[in-house]
Amino acid sequence: FLTSIQNKTLHINYDIIIVTHSSNFVNQDKLNYFNNISSSSIRVIKHDIFPFNYSSIVNFAVSFSTASYVCLLNDDMEILNGNWLSELLRWFTVKDTGVVGSLLLYPDYKIQHAGISLGLNQICDHPDKGFSRFSKKDLPHINHPRSVTAVTGACLLIKKETFLELGGMNPLFAEAFNDVDLCLRVRKKGYNIICTPHSSILHYESISIGEPLSDSRRSTFRKE
Repeated sequence: FLTSIQNKTLHINYDIIIVTHSSNFVNQDKLNYFNNISSSSIRVIKHDIFPFNYSSIVNFAVSFSTASYVCLLNDDMEILNGNWLSELLRWFTVKDTGVVGSLLLYPDYKIQHAGISLGLNQICDHPDKGFSRFSKKDLPHINHPRSVTAVTGACLLIKKETFLELGGMNPLFAEAFNDVDLCLRVRKKGYNIICTPHSSILHYESISIGEPLSDSRRSTFRKE
């Protein structure tokens, strides 16, 4: 994940903040690796407050950032195109942009995320999930940036000022729907949520914390 960011990200300055948590299988080998890569542009911080709460972890990480924009990224990602980050940032030159997200693909290049819609599967879901990235006939909209209801926090760019103004992510959503909640609050402020296919990333979904509806997480998911 880090190698793909460092080797493929072009034309932009950025810092990386890595947050470790004991629930994320951080063994001694990983800790040694993190210690070795720490530098002026890569900071490793620990958040071992239990129980696991993704929203609290993100808020904690953002408090360490000195940048004007923050990009949330899961650790089960692989960057595909060099302009992925500059493409996200470019959208903030468009008036009323609040959040921008990438097109996320499974390793077989089927779509994992191209925007989130409310009402699907009773709550909300990814309407184009499972279709081929190359289904231009069936999914012509996939090839164009567009306004959506929400984007996933697996890759989400937002102004730090906006993030802090909204109070960050809501800790009541420890694992699920925290990204949707954030986007809905951004929209309530009058901003647009954009998903752009010109920023594309492979997403090895839920590798770090298990399947979304495994027995250990089902009750949390239902509550949220």
